[in-house]
Amino acid sequence: MESIPRKRRKWKVKVRERRQALKQMLELGEIQDIDVRVALIQALIPEGLKAVNEKLQAEVLALAGEKRQHGKENVRWGSQGGSVYLKDQKVPIMVPRVRNKLRNIEVPLEHYQRFQEPYQSDEQVFKKLLNGLSTHKYRESEEVFPLCGFIHRCHYHKIENVVSYLPKGLQMVWRAKLRAALRQAKYEAALRALEKLSAELHNINPSAEASLKEGLEETLSLHRLGVYAELGKGLSTTNCIESVMAQLGQYTDKVDRWRGGSHIQRWAASGLLALEPRLQKMRGYRYLKLLRAQLQQEITKRQKIQALGSTTSNDLGAGIHITTPENCG
Repeated sequence: MESIPRKRRKWKVKVRERRQALKQMLELGEIQDIDVRVALIQALIPEGLKAVNEKLQAEVLALAGEKRQHGKENVRWGSQGGSVYLKDQKVPIMVPRVRNKLRNIEVPLEHYQRFQEPYQSDEQVFKKLLNGLSTHKYRESEEVFPLCGFIHRCHYHKIENVVSYLPKGLQMVWRAKLRAALRQAKYEAALRALEKLSAELHNINPSAEASLKEGLEETLSLHRLGVYAELGKGLSTTNCIESVMAQLGQYTDKVDRWRGGSHIQRWAASGLLALEPRLQKMRGYRYLKLLRAQLQQEITKRQKIQALGSTTSNDLGAGIHITTPENCG
């Protein structure tokens, strides 16, 4: 007799799908490739879930100790489906459970209770993620080179980060608005246009407004240096760098085992030499001398401000290394 396959109930299928999706999101948070992690930062959900899970597991470890550790009053009691707020978005998560054997009651997790409300305990986690990933720790360059460090944010990624918080019906309109504002040649005009758009976003989506304001000055670095009209098409995005790295990956991605740092350097140098004949000149390359002159002028200005500060405060100048223009390359 032919057997009839048993159908799962619809609600069971939905729970199974939710758990599978959650597992995939947590796996995405384990990715070590920096380019992939930066792409995921637009929503911060995988990284946020990973951070929440780490906090919950640390609290369980403090309450119940290591797995299979006997003799403690609190014991691990499996896990169950739950949800937490990451900024203003509620997402599912598997919550570990702890139970008190003597009183026969479940011990609530303090961190899980705090994550039940938006805009509170996850704020610090998100700030750490933003400072550590979205800026690629570029601010460390300002610490190493306090006078020669310059940060410029990609306009394309800035626009995509902002519109990702908006409904699909508004994304195309706001892409056009943001592009028009960023294409203003003068710094003051571009800043006024972006501040006006930020005020409009306040009533539409506060998260999109915060994304636009975050690193706004760094987004307008070319405008502030006065070279956007000449070099905006070539340097406003990271395309010129990503193109080179993608071509270099055709050589380095084939290596299964690296034998020391010098091995990596040799392959990278050989790959760059091999792809050099295929590289094209950047748009506006004739104005790179102008960019260098503007950077040199900005460095000189910083040095004067630094020297003025060191003469007025001995404590301020004691811990700062003055970098000369020659050392800036």
